[in-house]
Amino acid sequence: MRGISKSMMEKAHQALKKLKAQHKDDPNIDGFSVGYKERNGKPINKCAVKVYVKQKFAKSVLQDHRILPNDVDGIIVDVVVRDFQLHRNPNSKFDPLIGGIKIANGNNDDVYGTIGAIINTTSGDYYILSNWHVLYGRADANDGEAVYQPRKGILFEVAKTSIGIINKTVDCALARTNNKRLIDQSILEIAPAIYGFEKNIKTGTEVVKYGVNGKAIGEIVSVTKDHTFPVPWQDDPHEVEDQLEITQIDGQPFNVDLGDSGSLWVTNEANPKAVGLHFAGETNKFALANPIYQVVDKLKNSGYEIQF
Repeated sequence: MRGISKSMMEKAHQALKKLKAQHKDDPNIDGFSVGYKERNGKPINKCAVKVYVKQKFAKSVLQDHRILPNDVDGIIVDVVVRDFQLHRNPNSKFDPLIGGIKIANGNNDDVYGTIGAIINTTSGDYYILSNWHVLYGRADANDGEAVYQPRKGILFEVAKTSIGIINKTVDCALARTNNKRLIDQSILEIAPAIYGFEKNIKTGTEVVKYGVNGKAIGEIVSVTKDHTFPVPWQDDPHEVEDQLEITQIDGQPFNVDLGDSGSLWVTNEANPKAVGLHFAGETNKFALANPIYQVVDKLKNSGYEIQF
């Protein structure tokens, strides 16, 4: 397993601050992070400040103040092209309810996503864990709205929304199940159980998720400090920070596409721990996920102490 030392990470984050201060207003730049440098689209074991751009330009066509340096205080500056989009789409009916399957909000046409997991709280109730933009998805959405699996219809209602949170660090929501179907707290095909959650997430960690598009095995390559991308429910781009960026491991499946929003990334090991809540990505190339400890913390602060 690769890894970046703590001292190198600290130095790289200082370099990121300097670079961001100089280039944060560049309209071609969507975000910054610290992680692995890429070569031919694949991460290599070198620490870098990563700059996410809409497209690359030759230096000869850029104004001097928009030219990015090769390094900052000895830390490599790696310019990468990304096109992160929210991921949501369709699948089929399951009983019992289980992580990794399609879920839909009945009051938001054509909005689908994935059940990350069926979790319980200290109250003993069972909840569907997914994204706010999957279970709510509208500026005027309310708690108590019907949630369906796999599609809208009176026979398919399985829960009602309980809480949704969307801000710069999380895009998460819970919907309380209605006991019309059995409950299975595993994740389809990848995790017979979830053994808690990871509080100290590191680059180089191998992770796996299952969503409506299938299985993906990847590696955490950076924690994006700042990123923006367009979303359908507001006019301005949505801003996020401190998100996990995940990319494919050579020779492993990486099915990441529309419909996977809400999927739960877990460590790829015998006793998997929850790591991140998938909310966006670039089809079959990259994924963005909320660090799960942020999701747990924000929900706890709102009165929902979830348990894995």
